[in-house]
Amino acid sequence: MPSHLLATSKLTQSYYHKLSQRRLCSKTLGQLFDLTSDAYPKREAITYCPKDGDVKRLSFKEPRLHVDKFAEWLMKLGVQKGKKLGILVGRRHEYIVAYLGIVKAGLIAARLLTFSKADQLIYQINKVGCDMLVIDSDGLAKIRELLPDVECVRVPCCREPLPSVRFFINIDSAETRGACLSFNSILSMSPDHLKEIVVENELQLDNPCVIFFSSGSTGRPKAIVHSNRSVSECFLAVSDSRTPYNDGGAWLSSVFRDMVLNYVGLHPGSNDCSWR
Repeated sequence: MPSHLLATSKLTQSYYHKLSQRRLCSKTLGQLFDLTSDAYPKREAITYCPKDGDVKRLSFKEPRLHVDKFAEWLMKLGVQKGKKLGILVGRRHEYIVAYLGIVKAGLIAARLLTFSKADQLIYQINKVGCDMLVIDSDGLAKIRELLPDVECVRVPCCREPLPSVRFFINIDSAETRGACLSFNSILSMSPDHLKEIVVENELQLDNPCVIFFSSGSTGRPKAIVHSNRSVSECFLAVSDSRTPYNDGGAWLSSVFRDMVLNYVGLHPGSNDCSWR
């Protein structure tokens, strides 16, 4: 075999490839999050600063409870596995809860571009056929431009120009108004972990779990689909630069910080939210 193809040789060309020495984790995104929270339940996971309050800190155990509650609620609602749920939320810790809850329920989280104008959101939402949307107050303002009576109509909404969207989940509302349900009310429900575990066991690594949109700088934003396998391995590959994969599971605490920094769009030291 030519020396330049040996695994021990230093690769200098981008098109060279070889088998990695790291074992594949064979875990879904939801399973990785559970492993992390089980290994470090009391370790500080999220630091965020609400607009009208002091800095708050959450351990890995606290978002785990909210993630499970949201996933349970989605499954009890009867949302079929593989359905797409859009997320139109800024740099908030609720984004993380919604994102992981959707994935753990066997659904696909579609990250919509928060900087988009209302008419631009029509294309993104209809392109992937979102069944429902998780929104904040800023997102609601844009939805009102498209559906002025969204807080008055009955569910399911399913109206033009967003015919696939049955209802909206508002993280900034304490009560349900029309087709806008309250995220806080959902999280106040008691979880049923049995059903959540069953769904996790049914998920396959190659099942899609998230859709990202490109910025659209050269045209309309492109919808990019990622599977549980691709996202999980990407997070682990990034965390490998700091902690060995086989170091007794110590790498787990960095996996979801990488998810937030690289995918959710949060940045270390921001005033909004960051993973520790």
